[in-house]
Amino acid sequence: MQVFRKDLFTMGLVMRHMIRVLLVFGFAFPFYIFADDLFVTTDGSGVLCSKESPCLLSDALNGAADGDAIYMGEGNYTVASSPMITLDQNPIQLIGGWDKNSSSYSINVYPDKYVTVIDGDESYQCIKLGANSSVNLVGLTIANCRHDDNGSAVYGSGAERLQVENVNFINNIAAKEHATIYGGALFFKGDILSIEQSRFVDNTVKSHRSMAGALAVYYANTNITGTEFKGNNSWNYAVLHYEGLDRTSSHFTFNDNIVSENGLVSSASILMVMERVSVIMKRNSINRNFLLNSYTQNPLLFFPYCNLEFACNTIFNNQFGSAIVRIINGDYNIYNNIFAQNTTDKANVTTILSNSGSRLTHNTFADNNSTYAFEQDSSDLSEVL
Repeated sequence: MQVFRKDLFTMGLVMRHMIRVLLVFGFAFPFYIFADDLFVTTDGSGVLCSKESPCLLSDALNGAADGDAIYMGEGNYTVASSPMITLDQNPIQLIGGWDKNSSSYSINVYPDKYVTVIDGDESYQCIKLGANSSVNLVGLTIANCRHDDNGSAVYGSGAERLQVENVNFINNIAAKEHATIYGGALFFKGDILSIEQSRFVDNTVKSHRSMAGALAVYYANTNITGTEFKGNNSWNYAVLHYEGLDRTSSHFTFNDNIVSENGLVSSASILMVMERVSVIMKRNSINRNFLLNSYTQNPLLFFPYCNLEFACNTIFNNQFGSAIVRIINGDYNIYNNIFAQNTTDKANVTTILSNSGSRLTHNTFADNNSTYAFEQDSSDLSEVL
């Protein structure tokens, strides 16, 4: 019976690709060429992965082509392989929260109501992006993924683009003794990364040479907006490590995010590091992070070789070894921030080898347990107010 079903599914794939060929040769309007919607459920048994007869996730992945969207119904999806899911199409969408009871004339998606979980079962890497792929992940929970290398929940090296919207990364672990591992939940080295309205909760890298409990990003122009980072851990960088090519060609935007209660388990040395990049950080709340491992002279936020605009952020009730913000060899404009009730051995803001034109203006420093509000070393600071 299983063989018969597999044969039917293969026939369905052939039919779909024949339709594509007909479309390419002009037998239908061209805007249909790269636009198939596939529908899956945890117990799907359909042949064509249609709304009326959804298929299994593995069948949809095997049949997906460039431009397709895979809609996933509620439930837990686990595949006994690592990685569980490989996405190498350009582009492709993986969308959770599909309402399988919606009418045949519409596609309704409610991720909060129809919770869709890609579950690594504490054994498998969950999603791997192929080289040159372009992937949208929407309305999913990616949880309990495990890997002995970078990126247990999502790994992409050489991908063109990754867009993440309303995705929860929960309890993902990258672990290997005595290894250097980057990105407990997400590792991305590519061209463009966008993360919006998502959550990184309780993700970890386990190794004394580990970095970035939540995510590690390399070279991609990156925008992270409206996202929560909570309870992430790593020996070195509790939440994030970003490395760009240089301050001109690499851009990193981090706005309207909440970063709280990270570093409590492994007591990391630094919360976030962004290096060799032009950084914009605005309207973030960074609070109750605990960073006191044996390297106690490290800062909360570290910006080596960056141009930095840091504005309208609230940084309060954090514990760490050195400065709240430490800048090395870069221009900066730090304004309209609140630094309050933080505990540090040194200063709130430390700059080293900054250039003329850098500004520190209209900030509030209140009730911090620190030696200095501002410390300057070999810098040419044009304005302090």
